[in-house]
Amino acid sequence: MVSVVNVNWCETLSRLHEYVVPDLGVKFIDRELEFEKLIKHYCRGDAPWIHVITGPWGCGKTQFARAMTYALQFSSDYVVFYVNLSEEELDRVFYPTKPELQDLVIKLVIEVLGGTVLKLPTNLYRFVKYVVERLRVRGKIFLVIIDEITRSLDQYRVSIRDYVASLSLKIYDISNEYSCTFYPILLTSDQTATELFIRERGKNLSTHLLWNLPKEALTELLQLLNSPLDTAVVWYITGGNPREVLLLMREYRWELIPYIDARVRDVVSVIAEYIRDVGISIDEVIHQCRVAVENPDYLSYQRFWNYLLRYNVAMYVDARLHRLSTIDRCEWIGEDCAFQLPIYYWILRAIVDRRRLRVTARDVLEVLRSRTNIF
Repeated sequence: MVSVVNVNWCETLSRLHEYVVPDLGVKFIDRELEFEKLIKHYCRGDAPWIHVITGPWGCGKTQFARAMTYALQFSSDYVVFYVNLSEEELDRVFYPTKPELQDLVIKLVIEVLGGTVLKLPTNLYRFVKYVVERLRVRGKIFLVIIDEITRSLDQYRVSIRDYVASLSLKIYDISNEYSCTFYPILLTSDQTATELFIRERGKNLSTHLLWNLPKEALTELLQLLNSPLDTAVVWYITGGNPREVLLLMREYRWELIPYIDARVRDVVSVIAEYIRDVGISIDEVIHQCRVAVENPDYLSYQRFWNYLLRYNVAMYVDARLHRLSTIDRCEWIGEDCAFQLPIYYWILRAIVDRRRLRVTARDVLEVLRSRTNIF
């Protein structure tokens, strides 16, 4: 087995930041800590293991996986495949894997899987066998990163429990048969699915948490994008979430009022669905919101918790998830639970302060102004 300590980390980290993020047109920033934790500590080549990575919707899991694939493909110690199940065009499914490897797996998908890439996770052994018989993987660390894993499992009605039970044995079959160390890395933003993966911990599987960008990296990103907004304002609204920054720039042209109004509608629609399903009064909902904003760790005790999970408003951040990112506790982040975006916290805070569900962006900004002094 190859030892990860043989890898030239200075060169590999520089490669990480050569990768260009397609949506933003800027080079990949930050994530050195997450990259080193995942590769040096969890994928160090000593034993095969399944790694599941979750995080807020839009926190950058896809671009992190792409940048990692790009950086590691220059190392002779690794064979790395990135598979994005949300892509429909085959030549984009495996990007940024080396072109010759892309051609190999595209041929596999067409000839063996009937051109349907969603079949790949449930046929992972056949995929790996096809690849290793055509590549030199002996003594190497072999990573297969599957983005949006639940799309395949949902499509073919495979339970997470059954999938993990099967895969947890096959990783040893592959590693032993081909004298490599095999690591499937599964990415998901689905927090309901994450809960199911968490239950399977110990079956040769660990769960990890990737968070939004830290404030320093957000500052760098906003400078690269020529944002007219103060970093503190964007921080208290997006929390460093790259997809929300992109949305704020592209769809709303850095205009806060329409952006916040849209987020208010998102949150209110979730609460309205909860009210319809449960038949609860608005006063009781406002009381639950008050408890939640006073301490995010009380979120999971509220009856609307499952709705917040389902619609990516909130999520668990507790010790069952190994933290790849450094996450500082603040108004919207507790020890066990957190709002995925701070704007969701401020919207609930505005609902509590105004004692009504139909709050406006100006209500939210006024609450934000009174509690942070950033304006």
